[in-house]
Amino acid sequence: LSAQRTLYVYADGIKGEPTAVPARNINPYLADAPDVVLQRRGSPLCDVPEMLSGNQPIDNGQYLFTPEEMAEFLQREPGAKPYFRRWLGADEFL
Repeated sequence: LSAQRTLYVYADGIKGEPTAVPARNINPYLADAPDVVLQRRGSPLCDVPEMLSGNQPIDNGQYLFTPEEMAEFLQREPGAKPYFRRWLGADEFL
């Protein structure tokens, strides 16, 4: 294919304005790179324990806060704010 390809890069996150960048090839990972596809694997490549649950939250709800719980907690412990992070799974990321 000889059509001009363009990638739109979001330098300031997805909410910012994109920059149009010419691309020679846009691969399945949306990068200007050759078409290389990782194969699905059912076991680790090296001698490490098998990952069984991915990023599944298995903390019995101890580390995940609703917005209301977070606000209440930070009223009591304002110094804890830097330790809060947004939790993202694959669905939230995409």
